[in-house]
Amino acid sequence: MRRVIVLVFLCIIPLCQVGAVYAVAKPVPTVKSVALAFGRAIQHDDGGAAVNLLAPDLRAHLHPDQLPAVLGVSQAPAGAMVIRWAFAQGQGDATLGLRYANGIVTEQLSLRLYSDGWRITAIAHEDAATLEQGAEAVVASFCEGALNGELTVMHAQVTGKLLKSWKPTTQASALLGLRAPIRSYELASYHGGPLGADIVVVVRSDTSAMHDLFEVINDRDGWRIANISPQAG
Repeated sequence: MRRVIVLVFLCIIPLCQVGAVYAVAKPVPTVKSVALAFGRAIQHDDGGAAVNLLAPDLRAHLHPDQLPAVLGVSQAPAGAMVIRWAFAQGQGDATLGLRYANGIVTEQLSLRLYSDGWRITAIAHEDAATLEQGAEAVVASFCEGALNGELTVMHAQVTGKLLKSWKPTTQASALLGLRAPIRSYELASYHGGPLGADIVVVVRSDTSAMHDLFEVINDRDGWRIANISPQAG
């Protein structure tokens, strides 16, 4: 009888250990999933669920009824999406898109990794002016790099796909459709939103001018140039 009890006890211990291993291995929600859960809570007008995803300090000072004012909206959206996200060393950020009939409203979320998972530490409403500034800043940095002959600066502003399509020997001026070195540039027009933008830039050399169409996208890596289409000025 004692032998049977001992055997049963020995069998129980490994099972408990397996259960403990599974408990430890439980996946932690990602930055993207927490941001999306927050957006869906806003979509379903569930302020309580949204506040539960906030960091303790923010949660203590923000009532569910205050969320619309913080987000810059007056009603629940028809949908929610995470446009971009990033994280490193316990800090993260995400751009949340709230879909309405007349367009997308974007929110910049800052996150921190706590013992119970990622939590939102700050919310910043992104208006049209902020989005335009972000898109134009990438294009301006690219043109400044071309103006100063800094290829590394130019390459940092474009997508990997676009960079791979360029020949290593291609001059910066040729990428802009110029036959001589660029001397100046001017941002001429902008049309876009939270997901991307089309920006026309007038670039000039000593002998010619071009109107270049920059197609800019906004994804998990932030604003980047996806294509450049030179057109005669």
